[in-house]
Amino acid sequence: MMIVPQLTELTVDDIVREYIAIGLAQDRAIEADDTSTFNRLARRQFAYEKELKLRTGDQRRALIPLLEHPNAQIRLNAAHATLVVAPLLARETLEAVAAWELGPQALDAGMAIQMLDDGRFVPE
Repeated sequence: MMIVPQLTELTVDDIVREYIAIGLAQDRAIEADDTSTFNRLARRQFAYEKELKLRTGDQRRALIPLLEHPNAQIRLNAAHATLVVAPLLARETLEAVAAWELGPQALDAGMAIQMLDDGRFVPE
């Protein structure tokens, strides 16, 4: 069994590297139609996002470079996570994913835009 260090022990760079690995694994889980793996990974993703938010200066901004990552799942995750710290860039990324990607990432991005626009989703 792999021993996972406490989130508080990780550097911001460590968290970003793990965040990328999670996004890639989520993409594989989507392709394999493996919902349980995707959900487990999503819980880890949210834990990393929460840890970054709690760090001085809201370190979710460390995810901004991922808005240009070649993988759509990573861009989507980063866009959701950075809506508070970089709202315009995050919104542009959601719009690009919704317009140019196929599959669940495009659907997720489109729904996020709709929910932002009608006030059902307010980033924290």
